[in-house]
Amino acid sequence: MRSSLLRRVLFFLVTGVVLTGCGRKALEMYYPKAHFTKMVLDQADKKVVYLEWGVPLAYAGKVQTNYEEVKGKSNEIIYVLVVNQSTKERGWVDVSTVVKNPIAKATLLNNAVVFKTPSEVSREFFTMNAPMIGYVVEVQDDWARVQWYMAAYKVFTGKSEWTTYEWIKWNQISTNSKDADLLSLLYLSYTKFSTWKEKWPTLMDSNQIIAMSNEIEKELIYLDNLTKAFADASTVNYAIELYKSIDYLIHPVVEESGDYGEGYQGEDTSEDY
Repeated sequence: MRSSLLRRVLFFLVTGVVLTGCGRKALEMYYPKAHFTKMVLDQADKKVVYLEWGVPLAYAGKVQTNYEEVKGKSNEIIYVLVVNQSTKERGWVDVSTVVKNPIAKATLLNNAVVFKTPSEVSREFFTMNAPMIGYVVEVQDDWARVQWYMAAYKVFTGKSEWTTYEWIKWNQISTNSKDADLLSLLYLSYTKFSTWKEKWPTLMDSNQIIAMSNEIEKELIYLDNLTKAFADASTVNYAIELYKSIDYLIHPVVEESGDYGEGYQGEDTSEDY
């Protein structure tokens, strides 16, 4: 569990180095737009692996065009060869599923308004709830255009409203990659919790209860380790609250009612004079 967490954390810690460049010549980089982004390994068996949002992929010098049939139509699909900067796996990704050279990762820490255009007088806006993540792909004055991870919006916030608007005031987002990376790692935990919350109260079979309880306990250990690894991230409170919510599911706190039974008179605090 601990080594698995370490590998996943390293997936993202390298991102800050890549995005900032650290004074070196910047690599041509790609980042998955969503979890479960498909990458076909560049090897004989063409093994498929699935990437998480935010994983840094370095361009490996090749682009190819394939013609693939989708729903009875032949579509032109462009693939780019990349190297996963953490695992060093080399493979092909569909360019439509990745973002090329984003300026930074963005995290919405507080509810804010996003606009269709970079103008506060625009009547076309959407109130976005926090937390939310995305990639900054353009900057104009004090505005940032963010390709938001909209597929994760309901997972993080429980809100089903949708928007394609991308412009937000720069000072309303965090560009500390750790903040976004932690939320990306929490994505699957949020998803699991949603499923558990629905199924746990309905379980009657003892074997099923034990099996799900074991799954939840493992997730709690994972979240505890994740919280410690990202203790300085601004989004760590989301990890802490998620931990508490999942823990409460199987360890509900029974509050004392204060009913001490008939005949209880309480402690006599009067004084005799």
